[in-house]
Amino acid sequence: MWQRRIVASSVVVAIAIGGWATSEGALLGDLFNDRTEVTPVGPSPRYEDPPCRPQDLDLLPRWSEAASQYGGAWRFVNVGEEACVLDGSPRGELVDESGRVLLRSDRNTPSSGSIVVNAGESAEATVLWSNWCRRGQGPFHIRILLPQGGSLEAEAPGSASCSAPSRASSNLMVGSFAKSSGDDQSEPERANCDLPPPQRDAQTVVVYLLRDVPGPSDFAAAERSLTEEQRTRPLHTALMELLKGPTPEERRQGCLSIFSQRSRDLLRGVTVVEDQAIVDLYDFGSTLPGVGTATASANFLDQLSLTVFEFPDIRSIRFEVEGSCDGFFRSLEQTCRIIGAGEYR
Repeated sequence: MWQRRIVASSVVVAIAIGGWATSEGALLGDLFNDRTEVTPVGPSPRYEDPPCRPQDLDLLPRWSEAASQYGGAWRFVNVGEEACVLDGSPRGELVDESGRVLLRSDRNTPSSGSIVVNAGESAEATVLWSNWCRRGQGPFHIRILLPQGGSLEAEAPGSASCSAPSRASSNLMVGSFAKSSGDDQSEPERANCDLPPPQRDAQTVVVYLLRDVPGPSDFAAAERSLTEEQRTRPLHTALMELLKGPTPEERRQGCLSIFSQRSRDLLRGVTVVEDQAIVDLYDFGSTLPGVGTATASANFLDQLSLTVFEFPDIRSIRFEVEGSCDGFFRSLEQTCRIIGAGEYR
């Protein structure tokens, strides 16, 4: 059972898709023989509003431990009197009580573009801290460094767990800013990604998101509707939806994912040959910083695998980066292998 395998290997976060078949019973391989190129996103627009300063923002951190990662979707509320601009590439630092830096985020996350935050509205960024095996250095704070200068800081009520003591490095990931939808700052009605059951029909696909607080099941199914054109390419569409990450509403309801809007253009193509899916991505090393760590790589691989194996005709997966299986697994600090459906079903 795939959930048991995930727990046994300290693996979490996964996404899957609802089953699909044509009314004529066509095989998926007949529908996906062409690799599909994804058009790159254009340059970010320019705004005349001033950059957001630390005094313009109220930081509302979220702390929970899931998938051996500590943190969540942090909200940055504009408490000023006018709109301001947040660039998409903040950085993070883990500091002790004296302000000494203990850990920095691996690298700048590629910007998803500048966004305007109107007065009273907010932006969000995912902050995740993992594999902390040092002791006796708390209490801890996480400092967010704004791209335009200045910083905001929040005290952590706890710390990340030591999920991989054999690995020397801890990891701090700070995602790019994304605009929050709506101004409601209240707690979500469903705080643990308790979503309505998906329909699983020919008009929808399903992605599996990580629950904010692990329980009997670490995953929740989220439905995505298909357009008429997307119904001819459900596997491709499902992977595209997977790579976008949770919607703002799902994030408010406690749903997490290693993917977000900054990874939405990673899919280079998907092909089905007989009962094997070949999933080809663009190089994701800079788009998903820290993906080579034990927890993050497990999350990444499980989300992709569960997504593909929700289609019953698929029995195995070959993952590639720009045509190379070795390149894909090298980014995860693993060796190339074919993933079998038995690992997840």
